[in-house]
Amino acid sequence: DFVRNNSLKSSSPEVYLSLGECESVSRNARLAAVLDCTNAVKRLLEEKGANVFFEMNSGGHFEDEVERMMKGYSRIGL
Repeated sequence: DFVRNNSLKSSSPEVYLSLGECESVSRNARLAAVLDCTNAVKRLLEEKGANVFFEMNSGGHFEDEVERMMKGYSRIGL
């Protein structure tokens, strides 16, 4: 809802999205929907003009989190 109802602050921002391939494999309904929700957010951001890079990583949410954050920072130029 937030992405759908708000505009981007710059004309073509760089966005990095990352999920662990095990994150959507859960008995918890909210967690099980994370891949579908992330793909929906990716499409919405692209429709609004963002340059979105989305990648799946091995493991779950808390696996290699520092490495994944560094990849994200590097990808968006920080």
